Amino acid sequence: MIKDNDHGTYTVTFPGDKRHPVTIQAPTDPELGEYASEHNGTWAAVIEKAHRYQTGRVDFDPSEGSDVALKLLTGKDTSGMSLLPSTWAHDKWVFGGSQFI
Repeated sequence: MIKDNDHGTYTVTFPGDKRHPVTIQAPTDPELGEYASEHNGTWAAVIEKAHRYQTGRVDFDPSEGSDVALKLLTGKDTSGMSLLPSTWAHDKWVFGGSQFI
């Protein structure tokens, strides 16, 4: 999904849009602070920056739903799913009726 091009760029191929890989500059320090922490590596910030580039979205709009992001990340039909947790049960998040361990 993420390829380090060894010259300050990354190419991200989303499972939901394999025909359109996205090449981005490595996240800057301000972007790392805005997107995700560098504490566990930069992979989350790279994916988030590539997602913003791919979709043209700058800010998260809850009215548009999170199924668009889930479909891009998984390549599966995610209609009706949400990233907002509705239930926490026995070390599992339940999102829109689907369980993720």
